[in-house]
Amino acid sequence: MVFIHGGAFVLGSGGSPVYNGSALAQNGVIVVTLNYRLGALGFMAAQVPATGKKDAPTVDINGNFGLDDQRNALLWVQSNIARFGGDPTQVTLFGESAGAMSTGLHLFASPASAPLFRAAIMESNPIGSLYRTLADTQSQGTNFIHWLCTKTLHLLSCPGNMEWLQSLSADSIQKAQADFLNLGIGNGGGPVPAAGALADSLPWAPTIDGKDVVAQPIAGFATGMPQKPFLFGVNADEGAVFAAMIAAGIPGPYLPAEYNKILAKAIPDATALASIAAYRNSAGEKPYVAPAANPPTYYGLDKITNGTAQTTDLLIDDFAFHCANLWTAGQAYGQIANAKGTSPIYGYLFGQQPIFDLYKTASGQPVAACAPSNGNVCHANELPYVFSTLGILFANPPQADAALAGTMTSTWASFAKNPAAPAGLTAYTPTGVLNVFNSRTSAKTTPVSGMDQAGNCSALWNTLGVYPAAAQTTASSKP
Repeated sequence: MVFIHGGAFVLGSGGSPVYNGSALAQNGVIVVTLNYRLGALGFMAAQVPATGKKDAPTVDINGNFGLDDQRNALLWVQSNIARFGGDPTQVTLFGESAGAMSTGLHLFASPASAPLFRAAIMESNPIGSLYRTLADTQSQGTNFIHWLCTKTLHLLSCPGNMEWLQSLSADSIQKAQADFLNLGIGNGGGPVPAAGALADSLPWAPTIDGKDVVAQPIAGFATGMPQKPFLFGVNADEGAVFAAMIAAGIPGPYLPAEYNKILAKAIPDATALASIAAYRNSAGEKPYVAPAANPPTYYGLDKITNGTAQTTDLLIDDFAFHCANLWTAGQAYGQIANAKGTSPIYGYLFGQQPIFDLYKTASGQPVAACAPSNGNVCHANELPYVFSTLGILFANPPQADAALAGTMTSTWASFAKNPAAPAGLTAYTPTGVLNVFNSRTSAKTTPVSGMDQAGNCSALWNTLGVYPAAAQTTASSKP
């Protein structure tokens, strides 16, 4: 099992204690964690002169270096894992958040990665978020180089050539990157972008370049990609921490006008925006029009901020995570069925209310939206259960939580050992069930239709054409 860590492509480490693979290994698998280049060093693309000399040739900085690092780790596993008792033909790639995004790219849209693993697990993949085209990433890279010159190094003119870039220290680049991102709240105390879960909002991420990445993974398996078994899943309240980040990152109250800008950035189609604004759910409410009525108080100090953040929470939950994952799974399921394939898909919903504070603000205080007292099952909360590392975050975990961790660890290992028929998992179909991981309920599965209805998926998101339009984005097109 090869794990790719998350962290919005700007932070994190495969060596985090939460990712200790000992418990998984005790279930009969070999666990490999890895590091990969992050931020500008991992994902900047630009076209720059080779040197400062007149008529110097242009150098294409193509980005996707972090993705290449992940692939090189998989190549290392192919060459070396037998020395550890492993079988290079039985590799399962898994990851969470940005790691799940990476896993989805290797699974669905990265031809060079296809021979290097046989199955995949994606935990909390915001697969509704689009990846930039190469032209867009290069434009951002040009802006970053200008920022590096003028805002970080305070130069009167910007050399901007490859020779000069390579002469800079990593510290200078990371300082510019931190300023460029306007960092705030972080997972475990580290910083992440303030608006990190909606389309085009990750400042650094892989690029659809036509080679490393050939398509948007929301389309399912790209043309020519082999169909592989995979397990995908989401947490009950994915959007809560991101809504809290956005509310905290905006000076003053978080107003509906700011939310509308985020929504328009995520969904630039005016007709779709009008449909979202007009949509009423089965209760007669408009869930995606800010501010929400009667919001919780943990997003800020004033009612407008709380209500706007709650609307943002619902938008991210439904558009980027819950409905987008169901849409992608449905696309992949149809592709496998049309090809008369046998690669199974499994889906899960993680609903265990937390016993720990996973997130901290820049000042070191817990993020209230994800505090145990508020009950939200936030993004990344499943990780210490998957790795059975709860003791790192909570001394003497309750027996029910420890038992759930044992179940999830053994289930993940079972999938890796036999993805065709893993113990404890019911296979996904679009009209079937998701596997439930929650010790506070006796239910082992829940209908796909329940998540669909709760997220307004079939009633709204699947009708807008946003997901199919995203699926058509290529290296040479605009999102």
